[in-house]
Amino acid sequence: MRKLTLLGALLALFALGLSALVACGGDDDDDAAPFPGSDDQSSSGDDDDDGTSDDQDSDDDDGDSDGFDFGTGTASVTIGDKTYEFDLSTDFVVCRDVFGAIQAAGPSVDGDDVTFDAWIPPTDWESYSDNRYDPPNISVEDDVNNVKWVADPGRSEILENFPEESRIDSYDKDGLKASGTATFVDEYALLRGDAPESV
Repeated sequence: MRKLTLLGALLALFALGLSALVACGGDDDDDAAPFPGSDDQSSSGDDDDDGTSDDQDSDDDDGDSDGFDFGTGTASVTIGDKTYEFDLSTDFVVCRDVFGAIQAAGPSVDGDDVTFDAWIPPTDWESYSDNRYDPPNISVEDDVNNVKWVADPGRSEILENFPEESRIDSYDKDGLKASGTATFVDEYALLRGDAPESV
Protein backbone atom coordinates (compact mmCIF):
# COMPACT_ATOMS: atom_id res chain seq x y z
CA MET A 1 0.00 0.00 0.00
CA ARG A 2 2.83 2.41 0.86
CA LYS A 3 4.52 1.75 -2.49
CA LEU A 4 1.29 2.57 -4.37
CA THR A 5 0.77 5.75 -2.35
CA LEU A 6 4.32 6.95 -3.07
CA LEU A 7 3.98 6.12 -6.77
CA GLY A 8 0.64 7.90 -6.91
CA ALA A 9 2.10 10.97 -5.21
CA LEU A 10 5.04 11.11 -7.62
CA LEU A 11 2.76 10.78 -10.64
CA ALA A 12 0.44 13.44 -9.26
CA LEU A 13 3.30 15.91 -8.90
CA PHE A 14 5.39 15.30 -11.97
CA ALA A 15 5.27 13.11 -15.07
CA LEU A 16 7.78 12.68 -17.86
CA GLY A 17 6.94 11.61 -21.36
CA LEU A 18 4.31 12.19 -23.96
CA SER A 19 2.82 9.87 -26.47
CA ALA A 20 -0.03 11.21 -28.52
CA LEU A 21 -2.06 10.74 -31.66
CA VAL A 22 -4.02 13.83 -32.67
CA ALA A 23 -5.91 14.65 -35.85
CA CYS A 24 -7.87 17.75 -36.94
CA GLY A 25 -10.05 16.23 -39.63
CA GLY A 26 -10.09 16.78 -43.35
CA ASP A 27 -7.42 15.70 -45.80
CA ASP A 28 -3.99 15.04 -44.26
CA ASP A 29 -2.41 16.15 -47.55
CA ASP A 30 -4.26 19.46 -47.64
CA ASP A 31 -1.61 22.14 -47.25
CA ALA A 32 -4.01 25.02 -47.84
CA ALA A 33 -3.71 27.70 -45.20
CA PRO A 34 -6.88 29.26 -43.73
CA PHE A 35 -5.50 32.81 -43.90
CA PRO A 36 -4.09 34.75 -46.87
CA GLY A 37 -0.31 34.51 -46.88
CA SER A 38 -0.21 32.14 -43.93
CA ASP A 39 2.13 29.80 -45.76
CA ASP A 40 4.60 32.65 -46.29
CA GLN A 41 7.44 32.60 -43.76
CA SER A 42 10.40 34.89 -43.24
CA SER A 43 13.71 33.94 -41.71
CA SER A 44 15.64 35.53 -38.92
CA GLY A 45 18.43 36.48 -41.32
CA ASP A 46 19.12 40.10 -42.33
CA ASP A 47 16.15 42.16 -41.24
CA ASP A 48 14.52 44.43 -43.80
CA ASP A 49 12.93 47.70 -42.75
CA ASP A 50 9.54 45.99 -42.55
CA GLY A 51 10.81 43.32 -40.12
CA THR A 52 10.92 40.55 -42.69
CA SER A 53 13.65 38.98 -44.76
CA ASP A 54 14.10 36.30 -47.41
CA ASP A 55 11.50 33.54 -47.60
CA GLN A 56 12.45 30.37 -45.77
CA ASP A 57 11.03 26.89 -45.91
CA SER A 58 10.15 25.35 -42.58
CA ASP A 59 12.16 22.34 -41.48
CA ASP A 60 8.95 20.39 -40.88
CA ASP A 61 9.42 17.90 -43.75
CA ASP A 62 10.51 15.01 -41.55
CA GLY A 63 7.79 12.62 -42.77
CA ASP A 64 5.01 10.92 -40.85
CA SER A 65 5.31 10.93 -37.10
CA ASP A 66 4.15 8.66 -34.31
CA GLY A 67 2.95 11.16 -31.69
CA PHE A 68 0.33 13.62 -32.96
CA ASP A 69 -1.61 13.17 -36.18
CA PHE A 70 -3.78 16.14 -37.05
CA GLY A 71 -6.27 15.04 -39.69
CA THR A 72 -8.71 12.44 -38.35
CA GLY A 73 -10.43 14.30 -35.52
CA THR A 74 -9.01 12.54 -32.44
CA ALA A 75 -6.21 12.99 -29.92
CA SER A 76 -4.54 10.50 -27.60
CA VAL A 77 -2.10 11.66 -24.92
CA THR A 78 -0.28 9.29 -22.55
CA ILE A 79 1.18 10.76 -19.36
CA GLY A 80 2.85 8.23 -17.09
CA ASP A 81 0.62 5.15 -17.24
CA LYS A 82 -2.59 7.10 -17.98
CA THR A 83 -3.82 7.46 -21.57
CA TYR A 84 -6.30 10.21 -22.39
CA GLU A 85 -8.44 10.15 -25.57
CA PHE A 86 -9.97 13.34 -27.03
CA ASP A 87 -12.45 14.20 -29.79
CA LEU A 88 -11.37 17.01 -32.11
CA SER A 89 -14.15 16.57 -34.66
CA THR A 90 -17.16 18.31 -33.05
CA ASP A 91 -18.34 21.92 -33.18
CA PHE A 92 -17.14 22.46 -29.61
CA VAL A 93 -13.44 22.12 -30.37
CA VAL A 94 -10.57 23.90 -32.08
CA CYS A 95 -8.17 22.12 -34.40
CA ARG A 96 -6.64 24.21 -37.16
CA ASP A 97 -3.58 25.55 -38.89
CA VAL A 98 -2.69 29.04 -37.66
CA PHE A 99 0.03 30.55 -39.85
CA GLY A 100 1.91 27.25 -39.96
CA ALA A 101 1.32 26.29 -36.32
CA ILE A 102 -1.22 23.77 -35.03
CA GLN A 103 -3.79 24.91 -32.48
CA ALA A 104 -5.96 22.17 -31.01
CA ALA A 105 -8.38 21.76 -28.11
CA GLY A 106 -11.08 19.23 -27.34
CA PRO A 107 -13.02 17.19 -24.78
CA SER A 108 -12.57 13.60 -23.63
CA VAL A 109 -14.16 11.02 -25.96
CA ASP A 110 -15.77 9.20 -23.01
CA GLY A 111 -17.59 12.28 -21.69
CA ASP A 112 -15.40 12.67 -18.58
CA ASP A 113 -14.57 16.18 -17.40
CA VAL A 114 -11.15 16.11 -19.11
CA THR A 115 -9.97 18.57 -21.78
CA PHE A 116 -6.95 18.85 -24.08
CA ASP A 117 -5.23 21.99 -25.37
CA ALA A 118 -2.13 22.23 -27.59
CA TRP A 119 -0.09 24.79 -29.52
CA ILE A 120 2.51 23.28 -31.85
CA PRO A 121 4.49 25.80 -33.95
CA PRO A 122 6.88 24.81 -36.73
CA THR A 123 10.01 23.17 -35.32
CA ASP A 124 12.07 26.18 -36.43
CA TRP A 125 9.81 28.63 -34.56
CA GLU A 126 12.72 30.23 -32.70
CA SER A 127 14.42 31.26 -35.97
CA TYR A 128 11.83 33.94 -36.75
CA SER A 129 13.03 37.41 -35.77
CA ASP A 130 9.48 38.76 -35.49
CA ASN A 131 8.55 36.46 -32.55
CA ARG A 132 5.45 35.26 -34.41
CA TYR A 133 5.26 31.97 -32.48
CA ASP A 134 4.89 31.17 -28.80
CA PRO A 135 6.80 28.12 -27.54
CA PRO A 136 5.09 24.75 -28.07
CA ASN A 137 2.84 23.66 -25.21
CA ILE A 138 0.29 21.03 -24.27
CA SER A 139 -2.06 20.76 -21.31
CA VAL A 140 -4.49 18.09 -20.15
CA GLU A 141 -6.98 19.27 -17.53
CA ASP A 142 -8.39 16.25 -15.69
CA ASP A 143 -11.04 17.46 -13.23
CA VAL A 144 -12.05 13.85 -12.53
CA ASN A 145 -8.68 13.23 -10.82
CA ASN A 146 -8.09 16.89 -9.87
CA VAL A 147 -4.90 17.29 -11.96
CA LYS A 148 -3.86 19.64 -14.74
CA TRP A 149 -0.85 18.30 -16.63
CA VAL A 150 1.07 21.16 -18.24
CA ALA A 151 4.06 21.06 -20.57
CA ASP A 152 4.65 24.79 -21.14
CA PRO A 153 7.86 26.79 -20.56
CA GLY A 154 5.80 30.01 -20.53
CA ARG A 155 4.03 29.03 -17.30
CA SER A 156 7.16 29.82 -15.25
CA GLU A 157 6.83 33.45 -16.40
CA ILE A 158 3.21 33.61 -15.25
CA LEU A 159 3.12 31.52 -12.06
CA GLU A 160 5.70 32.00 -9.33
CA ASN A 161 7.71 28.85 -8.51
CA PHE A 162 6.43 27.00 -11.58
CA PRO A 163 9.20 24.56 -12.58
CA GLU A 164 11.08 25.52 -15.73
CA GLU A 165 11.27 21.80 -16.59
CA SER A 166 7.64 21.99 -17.78
CA ARG A 167 8.05 21.93 -21.55
CA ILE A 168 7.84 19.98 -24.77
CA ASP A 169 11.31 18.43 -24.78
CA SER A 170 11.46 17.53 -28.46
CA TYR A 171 9.07 17.17 -31.36
CA ASP A 172 8.78 16.73 -35.10
CA LYS A 173 6.10 18.44 -37.17
CA ASP A 174 5.08 17.77 -40.75
CA GLY A 175 2.21 19.94 -41.89
CA LEU A 176 -0.69 19.03 -39.63
CA LYS A 177 1.17 16.11 -38.04
CA ALA A 178 3.48 16.24 -35.03
CA SER A 179 5.02 13.90 -32.46
CA GLY A 180 7.32 14.34 -29.50
CA THR A 181 8.13 14.03 -25.83
CA ALA A 182 7.33 16.41 -22.99
CA THR A 183 7.88 17.02 -19.30
CA PHE A 184 4.56 17.62 -17.55
CA VAL A 185 3.92 19.35 -14.22
CA ASP A 186 0.64 19.11 -12.29
CA GLU A 187 -0.35 22.77 -12.10
CA TYR A 188 -3.14 22.06 -9.59
CA ALA A 189 -0.61 20.55 -7.15
CA LEU A 190 1.51 23.70 -7.36
CA LEU A 191 -1.52 25.91 -6.81
CA ARG A 192 -2.33 23.87 -3.68
CA GLY A 193 1.17 24.64 -2.40
CA ASP A 194 2.82 21.29 -3.17
CA ALA A 195 6.36 21.49 -4.57
CA PRO A 196 7.03 18.77 -7.16
CA GLU A 197 10.40 17.14 -7.46
CA SER A 198 12.22 17.04 -10.77
CA VAL A 199 12.01 13.60 -12.40
